Amino acid sequence: MSASKAVFEHLTMASQAINAIIAGKVEKRTQDAIIAVNAEILEAQKQARALSEENTTLLNSVSQLEAKIVEFGDWAAEKARYEQRKMDSGVVVYALKESEQGAEPEHELCANCFEAGKRRILAPEPESKWVSEFAVSYRRHCCKSCGAEYYYGAMPRRPPPKVNRHRDYDPYG
Repeated sequence: MSASKAVFEHLTMASQAINAIIAGKVEKRTQDAIIAVNAEILEAQKQARALSEENTTLLNSVSQLEAKIVEFGDWAAEKARYEQRKMDSGVVVYALKESEQGAEPEHELCANCFEAGKRRILAPEPESKWVSEFAVSYRRHCCKSCGAEYYYGAMPRRPPPKVNRHRDYDPYG
């Protein structure tokens, strides 16, 4: 039995005893003293309930903090598996260390989310969304969480298709 339940039981028993005495024939002065003691007991019961509620709140807070500590420890271990990597376009992302790869596919993480303690894999866009700069096209990679865009993964521009144009070509002849 918890301490707060024991306090409630003892106070309840004392209150019942006082009520029994009040119900009997007692002098007015004694009866007034008993009523005052009963009021004090009721106040003590209220305070005990408040302490019990506060204790429950504190226990919940401790549980939440313990969960955050575990989560932080997990993130620290996960964070150690990645390193900053400068991509071909000059943009910096976080990539899995070669020693940590194992069976996990190669991927990059959003630098913004990584610094905020979140592991968000960058999603490459289809080739139609590539951005051309000079003689190279960079593939756009988006973070679905924060919306950041990273351009890397160079692919040389394709030369325009050659059209066979002969001057002596006559389509009607």
